[in-house]
Amino acid sequence: MKIEKFKVLLYLKRSGLDKSGKAPIMGRITVNRTMAQFSCKLSCTPDLWNPRESRLNGKSREAVEVNAKIDRLLLAVKFLNETAVESIKIPGSYCYQGCPFVEFGDPLGARTQDPILKRDVLYQLS
Repeated sequence: MKIEKFKVLLYLKRSGLDKSGKAPIMGRITVNRTMAQFSCKLSCTPDLWNPRESRLNGKSREAVEVNAKIDRLLLAVKFLNETAVESIKIPGSYCYQGCPFVEFGDPLGARTQDPILKRDVLYQLS
């Protein structure tokens, strides 16, 4: 499978505000024409969110902490994509249902069936 397009988009789910007035940050991964959506398990004040940059504006404590977690999340997603693409090229190697990206669901990480890959990704996130 040739990957022509790989894109990660982060957006704010403004319709799901919690009691403290924060909105959850959601993600969407697009590979070619296949999409996967996931929750980043992060939330922020909607006034600080910059949709063009997919980051929080400002230098407040909340903005710095959430932006750092977003950076780690994006790093893990790109790492997993590169690892999955490389595994497709190697006959008999691990690949999650032939798909060039893996299913998301763990907090700030990726759910994968390969324990070594999961350990490496979780190490990078910590």
